[in-house]
Amino acid sequence: MINEMKNTGIEWMGEIPNEWEVKRFNYVVQLRQEKGQFQSNDKFLGLENIESASGKFIETDTHYTDMQADVYCKGDVLFSKLRPYLAKVFFANDNGYCTGEFLVFKNFCGERKYLFYLLLSSGFIDIVNSSTYGTKMPRANWDFIRNLYIPFPPLPAQTAIANFLDYKCKKIDALIENQEKVIAELAAYKKSLIQKVTTKGIVNSDKRLVNSGVEWIGGIPEGWKVVQVKRLFEIGRGRVIAVTEVEEDGFPVYSSQTLNNGCMGYLKTYDFDCSQLTWTTDGANAGTVFLREGKHNCTNVCGTLKPLNNDIDLNFICYALYHTAQYNKREDINR
Repeated sequence: MINEMKNTGIEWMGEIPNEWEVKRFNYVVQLRQEKGQFQSNDKFLGLENIESASGKFIETDTHYTDMQADVYCKGDVLFSKLRPYLAKVFFANDNGYCTGEFLVFKNFCGERKYLFYLLLSSGFIDIVNSSTYGTKMPRANWDFIRNLYIPFPPLPAQTAIANFLDYKCKKIDALIENQEKVIAELAAYKKSLIQKVTTKGIVNSDKRLVNSGVEWIGGIPEGWKVVQVKRLFEIGRGRVIAVTEVEEDGFPVYSSQTLNNGCMGYLKTYDFDCSQLTWTTDGANAGTVFLREGKHNCTNVCGTLKPLNNDIDLNFICYALYHTAQYNKREDINR
């Protein structure tokens, strides 16, 4: 049976089933405004403890000292007013204390788990986020939220919706967890494959391994040799290129970033016209290696490796250096 729908006249809500109502938020819920004496062995909920868009609790190592803190009780629904676009909503299964950045809702006149999912919905998050004030630390205002109209189904429908979403979200979370395990296993396999093939060659049981004399490489096939990078390449570096200099077309400018193949923009001129390797020298992406061809530019956070002869397979060296980087990074001691 298809539910007949009616127009609410509220943009973020749109149409709802005929038997549902529309109610103002503060008519169906109350704001808990209680403080208590938190002690170090009590449960405390910070924004960092809530996963965005799921409401899952995240354990952290943060320790809090005794203080006055906001109180929440079992069955309350907490909504982060700081950066609401992060969609940090929490359903309380027990009593505890929390940061004042949460709005704590109590005494919902319906199925409390339905309220939890409603607050997580993209429509609700978007309308609240549109009302925020402050640039660096945008916050939602209770006076705005309390006057919002929300869909209010009959209680049996609220319960059915909550149970349905509990079941479906649990299955989806399990699928995500399995996929994350597969991705982690594939990443580990890729890493080990590159290490093995770049230092041992493609599997060939007839080849005897000999000691390379380099700890992280280990044995290499007989007939291979170990060569220093400086014997194969002219080592250089890019130059300082300001973001304000780059344009939307021309010759690519490669920087330390890894998105978009490391391209940060374009210049009308070029510094290099060759096939060479670049690697990121600084920052979180240090050691990332790319093969560059043709006319291009590099910033000062890119090292350059221009081959000294044509007998070098740059694709092979790119893979080898990709793996080598993890053994040759210097920790930043100037932090």
